[in-house]
Amino acid sequence: MFTSKKRSPGLALSDHMVKYCELVSSDDSYELGRFGEMELPHGTISGGVVRDAPKLAEMLKAFVKKENIRQAHVSLPEMSSPSKEIVKEYEMLFKKAGIRALSFESEATSIARAFCSYANRKLSMIVDFGETRTIILFVENHVVLARALLPIGGYIITNAIERREQISFSDAKKLKNKNGLRSAYSKKQTLTDVITVTAVLADMINSEYIRWHLVVKEKKLSYPNIKNIILSGSNASLPSIAEYLTTALKIPVMLGNPWEGIFNEKKYIPPMYHNDALGFASVIGVARKGIEEI
Repeated sequence: MFTSKKRSPGLALSDHMVKYCELVSSDDSYELGRFGEMELPHGTISGGVVRDAPKLAEMLKAFVKKENIRQAHVSLPEMSSPSKEIVKEYEMLFKKAGIRALSFESEATSIARAFCSYANRKLSMIVDFGETRTIILFVENHVVLARALLPIGGYIITNAIERREQISFSDAKKLKNKNGLRSAYSKKQTLTDVITVTAVLADMINSEYIRWHLVVKEKKLSYPNIKNIILSGSNASLPSIAEYLTTALKIPVMLGNPWEGIFNEKKYIPPMYHNDALGFASVIGVARKGIEEI
């Protein structure tokens, strides 16, 4: 007797990308089904707010047609001051694109779900180092207790490499992903520039770490001290960045695993590299929402 496989589709928007993935039931767990991504033109979305609605609607329509997406749980880009009007605008855009939004949630909520597995619901500090921003989350039991949106991302590092090495932006991005914080650049000053940006990021993370513990102490809350930091995002896998942050922050910084709790990686290898999965954290997280509801 054949039974239809259960599917949980997720779609995530950020200031510069649209990403999609589908989790498909397999025996007693799930596997990664279809997935894809599309880069958005600069300025289409900024700070989580739609700046060019016609262009976004056009690109969403083309993307869902290409990927054959009919419905999905949706993760909206993190914004400093979300409102019902902004969410309503996204709802209208998805309708124009011909996709049924099963639900909407914030990028922070999706990321939190991606790294809080069913077996590990204790207090966690998550740093999602993206392309145009960094999101810091304090999470317990899938619930975001506090968050901070930092105006720093991998884009700044790419720009620094582009200027110093005198190469194109796309080549600078490839070089960043290959070398990260290692001394393999053609010009010695390039590594200095990369480390300078990363040091600023470390200072910002440290400020939020200190702020959290001060609030806990002042309000006499019963949360334990943060003992390690989970690193995610499209720039989390830059060579040596986790090691640098561990040294700078004097606390272990480790790469997250968004597949934990979805399937056993000893039995199933997903068709996506772990480094790429870190950049798909929000869309994996929102797709997991469908699993919880099945």
